[in-house]
Amino acid sequence: MKKRKIVSSLLVVMLIMAFSGVSAFADEVAPVVEEAVINEDAATEDSAIVDETVAEEPATEAEASYLRFDMNGEDLIFTVEDGVIVSVSNELNLTSEEPAVEEPAVEEPAVEEPVVEEPVVEEPETEVPVDPYAAYLGLTVTEGVELILAEGETEESISVDIFANGETADGLQAILEENYAELLDVKTVALDSDDPNAERFLNAAIYKITPGKMNLLEKLGMTFDESEIDYATWSALSVKEIQDMTKSNQEKKMNTERVKSNKGKAKSKKK
Repeated sequence: MKKRKIVSSLLVVMLIMAFSGVSAFADEVAPVVEEAVINEDAATEDSAIVDETVAEEPATEAEASYLRFDMNGEDLIFTVEDGVIVSVSNELNLTSEEPAVEEPAVEEPAVEEPVVEEPVVEEPETEVPVDPYAAYLGLTVTEGVELILAEGETEESISVDIFANGETADGLQAILEENYAELLDVKTVALDSDDPNAERFLNAAIYKITPGKMNLLEKLGMTFDESEIDYATWSALSVKEIQDMTKSNQEKKMNTERVKSNKGKAKSKKK
């Protein structure tokens, strides 16, 4: 009897120890799970912060404006972006088209040919032409004007046409008039405008003629096909020459239409 009691007591003690070990193990595991959940929440917050910082606004391209200086009958044109001269030429070109991107050529398998060694002929070194306007590139507008004035004195003020829009045009005009009021005769021409006659005024400024003469050239252009219009050449004509050419072309056009109409009537009578 005593042995049975002792055995049963031992079993009870072992069971108690077993249950206490399981509960202790459960207590130790639980905090690890909670830490994992906390870490997941922190990771999602960090990723949200990273996503916010990566988002950037698209960069806006600088608007180009053009300054044309009349240098004793010859033009000097500055293309300006953000107040800096980016290109210089002697021809005004307001349509800055990007060069077409060439598609990569498909390479055909090379055919091996016998190599024939040819005597090496040394070519004379050719001098690379120097850009006469390189000194202006990268300068501000005022620095560019200073360089123009430093190259030679002019008895009369230099005529300057600013081709730009809105605040850009006003800013450039203010800079030039504030610093060179006695040396420059400044005029602004809008590149974009809601005025119905805006294109006429722009073309008149480009070809250095009055808006009235430009109106005559537009009427002359209506007597030609669009591909034949040449305002640059016609702008050198006198007003009388433009009017005579317009009248002559209108008469030719009317005669051609009259002949076509008579041929059409003749065909209808035969039927």
